[in-house]
Amino acid sequence: MTNSKQHKQAAGFTLIEVLISITVFAIGILAVITMQTSAVSGNAKAQNISEATNLAANQVESMLNTSYSSIVNNSAVSGNYKISWTVQKNVPTMNCKTITVTVKRVFNSQLKGVTNNPVIMNFVKVQDL
Repeated sequence: MTNSKQHKQAAGFTLIEVLISITVFAIGILAVITMQTSAVSGNAKAQNISEATNLAANQVESMLNTSYSSIVNNSAVSGNYKISWTVQKNVPTMNCKTITVTVKRVFNSQLKGVTNNPVIMNFVKVQDL
């Protein structure tokens, strides 16, 4: 009788309990891996948007310091980005130019999953008097 009481009071885990805890732990690790992958992808997209925005802002600043008559439709490439600008004369009024600067990432087949949403900035340049 004493031996059966000791056997029932023995501390420890059963094989089922260990398997269940390993399964729960594995599911948690998989969730963390998925979250980390999403975070890295989001950071890459944010970096692309920041780079494109900086390029567009630099182009706008450059054009603001350019003479009115020298501003025409054109484009350029800077690293992995194509910067283009279109000029509308006499819009919104006479002696004004509305300029749209568009920066778009040059697509690279190695960049899977990276979206190619352009950054667009509009501004108006008034003719120097």
